[in-house]
Amino acid sequence: MTKTHEALALVVLMALGALFALGDPAAAAILTVGPGGAFATVQEAIDAAQATPQDDELRLRATTFFEHLELFDSDLGGRLEISGGWDAAYAVRDESPGATVLDGGGTGRVLMTGFITAGELVLRGLTFRNGRVDSSPWAGGGLYLGVNGTAATLEDCHFDSNLTTTTQGTFGATGGGAALFAVGSGQIRVAGVSFTGNDVEIDDSIGAPLGGGAHIGASGSSQVLVRHGVASGNALTGGSQRRGGGIQATVSDSALLEIEDFLITDNHGDTAGAGEVWGHGIDLGANESGVLTLRRLEITDNWNGTGDDTAQVRLNLFGGSVNLTDSLVARGGVGLDLGTNTSTVRLTNLTITGHESLGAFLFAGAPGSVVLTNSIAWDNAGGDVVFTGGAATGSFNLVGVDPLFVAPGAGDYRLSALSPAVGAGTASPAGGLGPFDLAHASRIVGALPDQGALERGAIFADGFERADTRAWSLAVD
Repeated sequence: MTKTHEALALVVLMALGALFALGDPAAAAILTVGPGGAFATVQEAIDAAQATPQDDELRLRATTFFEHLELFDSDLGGRLEISGGWDAAYAVRDESPGATVLDGGGTGRVLMTGFITAGELVLRGLTFRNGRVDSSPWAGGGLYLGVNGTAATLEDCHFDSNLTTTTQGTFGATGGGAALFAVGSGQIRVAGVSFTGNDVEIDDSIGAPLGGGAHIGASGSSQVLVRHGVASGNALTGGSQRRGGGIQATVSDSALLEIEDFLITDNHGDTAGAGEVWGHGIDLGANESGVLTLRRLEITDNWNGTGDDTAQVRLNLFGGSVNLTDSLVARGGVGLDLGTNTSTVRLTNLTITGHESLGAFLFAGAPGSVVLTNSIAWDNAGGDVVFTGGAATGSFNLVGVDPLFVAPGAGDYRLSALSPAVGAGTASPAGGLGPFDLAHASRIVGALPDQGALERGAIFADGFERADTRAWSLAVD
C-alpha cells in the first residue's frame, strides 16, 4: 500500500463530525455513565433518557461496559447522542473509538434498536466488541439498527470480533459486525467506521451468510451514506451462498447507497465447504430503481490464496444504476464479477491488476448495459477483461499493456513518467469523471485524464497532504 493509501485507511481513526450536520448538542440534557457518573450502566442511562422525551446526550466514561443494550422506542422523543471516550470529569473527550468499549461478552448482541421513526440517534466514538447473535433476528452481532423516515448517524466507531450465527440456514444470517436497515425515507450516515475480525456463520448447507463485516439494506426512498472506513479480516462460513466477506449491501425501490473512500482488504468467504462465495470483499445488489454510487474504493487481497478463483467484488444487479469510479481492485483470484440484464452500470477510472485468474468479467444483456472507461487491466494471469452478453462495452482503456506502475510488487500502483496511461483517458466518460482520484487528488492534470485509479502528477485537493495524516481538510469532498 502506498503512503497515500495508508493515509486514507487511517482516516477511520479520526472524528469526522463536520462531514454531517449533527445538530447542536448544547441544549441537550447530559447524562454521565460509568465510574463517577450519574449512571453505572449504559442501559440505565438509555432508559432514563427515554422516560423524558427531549434531546439527550449520554457521555460514556473511557472504560469497558459489559452489557447487552436495547433501544426499542420507535419515537426517541428528540435527538439521542451516545458518545464514548469521556474523562473522569466528563468534560474532555478522547475521540478514538477504542477508548470506550461496549462488550457483549460473547453471550448476546451489543446493541439492538427497533425501527426508529421519530427523533435522531447518534453513536460516536464507540467500540462494539464480542457481540453474538444466535437467535432471531439473525442479524447484527455488534449492532442492529433500523430507521424509517428519520435519521441515524454512526461516527468514529469500531466493530471487532462480533458474530452472527445460526443452525437454521433457511432464514440466512447477516451482518457479523453490524446490520443497518433504512426504509421509507430514512437516512443512515456512517463516517469513520471500521469493521475487523467479525463473522457470519451458518451451521447448515443452505441459506446465505451475508456481510461478514456489515450488511446494509436500503429500500423505499431511503439513503445510506458511507464515508471513510475500513473492512478488514472479516469472514463468512457455511450456507450455500457466502456473499460479501467485508460488506454486503442491497438497494431497492428508489433507495440510494453511497460508499466513498473505503478500504476493503483481507476478507474471506470459506471455500472449503459446499456452496459458493459471491464476493470475498464486497457483494452488491440493486433492484428496481435503486442507485449505487461507489467512489475511491481500495479493494485488495480478498481471497483464500492459490487456486481460489472467486471474485473480490461481485455486483448482482436486477435494475437501477451503478457508478463505480476511481478505485483499485488488486491481488486476488478474480477482480470484478458483474452481471445484469436490466441495470445501467458505469465503471470509470479503475485499476484492476495482480489477479491469479481473471481481472474482470463483465456481462450485460439488453436493455441493461455496462460501460468500462478510462481503466487499466493488467497482469491478471487468467485474462484481463471479458466483455460478454452483447451490452458490455469499453473504450479509452489500457488492457493487456504494461502501464508501468511505480512499484507494483510493493503495492504502489501510481503511474511512472513513461506510462502509456498518462493523459490517455477521455474527459467525457459515460458515467462522468469523479472529481478526485483514489488518493483524493485532482482527477485531471493536463489536457486529459489519465487511465486508472491514480492520476500522475496530481496534488491533493487542498494543495497539500496534511501533517496529520488521519484526516483530510474540510475542503476535500
